[in-house]
Parts: sequence; structure tokens; C-alpha cells
Amino acid sequence: MTKQSLGAARKRLTSLLSAFTVLVTVACSMTPATPPPTATPAEPVELRIYTFDVPPIKDVVDIAVKAFKDSHPGVDVKLVPIAGDPTQEIASMAASNSMPDVVWTIDAMTPSLVDAGLLLDMREMANIDRALQARRHQSRRTLRRQRAQ
Repeated sequence: MTKQSLGAARKRLTSLLSAFTVLVTVACSMTPATPPPTATPAEPVELRIYTFDVPPIKDVVDIAVKAFKDSHPGVDVKLVPIAGDPTQEIASMAASNSMPDVVWTIDAMTPSLVDAGLLLDMREMANIDRALQARRHQSRRTLRRQRAQ
């Protein structure tokens, strides 16, 4: 992803967040005249994760998926196993507009997939997420304590 397209994505995200903030402010300031209707169940949400289906990667993915499902019970997680060359498979998925939501592959493959425009480098977005930063900091502190023991 180029810096120019990342900048454009950042501008779109800022615009969306601003619009969302305005909507929330307006919605929160309004008082309903009648009680809200009974909520209808939302459509099921599916999160597709493209990853290797071999130990130990599969074992780690299973742990992460369980933790995710525990905190997001309304989301169905579907694992899409890597069957061949990930770069070719991801390119094929991109061409057929069937990209997974998450790609979990080995670190060595990531730069070439980002360079090919098949993956979005999310480090900048992750650095903005204060909750994620707090969890990272807590994890590092816990790891340091465990090593010291």
C-alpha cells in the first residue's frame, strides 16, 4: 500500500469517525416519544480467517479463535485453510472478490503480500488503538515477570 493511498484511507476513516460522532451526539440528545420496538436479531456475522491448517499454527489459531468467540459471541468464525502457495491463492481470491477478512500466515510471507497490494499493513492503525496498546504493554510486563522468575 502506498503512502498516498494510506493517507486517503486515513482521511476516509477520519471523515467516517467524525460523521459517526455527530450521529451519536444527536442520537444521545434526543428523547424518544414512544418506547423503542423490540429488537430483532441482527444478521449473523461471519469472520473468515485464511491460515495454515497444520500444528503448531492451527493450535495457536484455535486458542485465538476461542478467545475471540468468547468476547464476540455473535460472530461466526470460519477458518479457510491454505492449500497451496499463499501468494497465488490470495491473488486469486482478490481477483474473484472473495478475500478473507483476516490472513494469518508466517511472517516471512507478509512483506511480499503487502508489496503485491494483497494485504493492508495495519501497524499504523494498531498504533492508534489505545486499548490494543494497553494490552500489548500488559503482555510485555507479564512476559518480563515470567522470564525473571
